[in-house]
Amino acid sequence: MPLKDRITLTESGFLFDHTSGVTFTLNHTGSFIMQELLDEKDPELILADVLRKYEIEEREARFEIEQFVTQIKKYSLL
Repeated sequence: MPLKDRITLTESGFLFDHTSGVTFTLNHTGSFIMQELLDEKDPELILADVLRKYEIEEREARFEIEQFVTQIKKYSLL
């Protein structure tokens, strides 16, 4: 099942996995990255979008995105 059909993400950062019934609350940045993933954007494009939107160094942004993706994979959301 495609990710967009399985997951609902609200503007307030509430994430619901329809398959498992698990819910999460994401902060603004996590919600932004998750929406980018739901839109099936390329990882480098996600990085570029994060760098444009937030005041963060590229190295730190790359690390934070990788950590976020690792966590959502841990919960089988990707």
